[in-house]
Amino acid sequence: MIWYVGYGVLLAALFGVQIFFVWVWNKSKDHDPGVYSTDFPAVTILIPVRNESGRISRCLQSLVDQNYPRDLVQILVIDDHSTDHTVDEVYMFPNVGILHLEARESGKKKAIHLGVKHARNDIILTIDGDCRVEKNWLATMAARWVDSEVGLVAGPVWMVPENSTFIQKFQELEQAALNVLTFSGLHTGLVLSANGANMGYRKSQYLSANPYDDNQHLVSGDDVFFAQKVVESGERVDYVQDPEALVFTSPVPSFQLFIQQRLRWAGKSSDYSHRSTQLYLGLFGIVNILLAVLFFVGLWMPKVFTMLLIGLFVKFVVDYVVIQAGMRWGCRPVCWQDILKASLFQVVYVNYVLVLLATGRKTNWKGRTVGSGSGPE
Repeated sequence: MIWYVGYGVLLAALFGVQIFFVWVWNKSKDHDPGVYSTDFPAVTILIPVRNESGRISRCLQSLVDQNYPRDLVQILVIDDHSTDHTVDEVYMFPNVGILHLEARESGKKKAIHLGVKHARNDIILTIDGDCRVEKNWLATMAARWVDSEVGLVAGPVWMVPENSTFIQKFQELEQAALNVLTFSGLHTGLVLSANGANMGYRKSQYLSANPYDDNQHLVSGDDVFFAQKVVESGERVDYVQDPEALVFTSPVPSFQLFIQQRLRWAGKSSDYSHRSTQLYLGLFGIVNILLAVLFFVGLWMPKVFTMLLIGLFVKFVVDYVVIQAGMRWGCRPVCWQDILKASLFQVVYVNYVLVLLATGRKTNWKGRTVGSGSGPE
């Protein structure tokens, strides 16, 4: 009996938080497009890149075409030893500056740090080299800095599938859900995520916070570690829930690359300093592990399948609510069959990634071998 009670408590805790987050998302007044300030602040846009040939040109063109006074915008690309034609493509934009990491330095955090040091403006926005934005992105994100109490601004990211494969569709659905959970988490003090592909902060704050001092060994986390430090300092993190603030990017094209990406992301979670975030992620992992355990135990004890089916059904219902909220906001259609497949696949891939992490599996990132969450070797 106690197992049933404990199982029910875990399901209620995790999925209750997620349903609450959907409620926070739906009641927010940020859904409507914001009113842009006519008092445009000067902004520096940092773009750390490595091997983004064929994508960086599209990114830079979307930034050059912004509805924003050009004399108030500095665009800096920081190259992390690209081995393709990335640098050549950057040179095609005469108003875009380019910096190069020294031979002994590598990684996104080092690139961002170099960019911050060379930024001529206090307000900094970051975007990845494989992303693109609509023409009002800069005005929408910069408008939040009218409020002097804001310490960091996070924005939404949208995965745009390039084909109809399941793995790409899954990433779109998962990111739509993550937009909902990230927004609501930041509004309630839970720093689940903050995407460095769409983020802003003040140069002065970055230099004083030194956000990567204790996590430089991790290849990812340039975004969430900074957000956690801002929250812990008592400053406010704003999430711009405005479609004009969307940054668009493409999902990874294969299952292998997807797992490598998730390995890098998951490897940083043990270094999170925000206690409530640790509790939520721990609960998320435990529930997914339990679902997998119930499946294998059920092969010998069929009665256990009842608990498994209950858990999977509750998970599907909640996933449906969360994903529908995110997809509806992005004006994208979705059917329940796709959500069902995504809900089940998440259990599979989460457990697979946890097994790989436990065995010390190394992964590859743009020609570099890295440990799970660690920096380049």
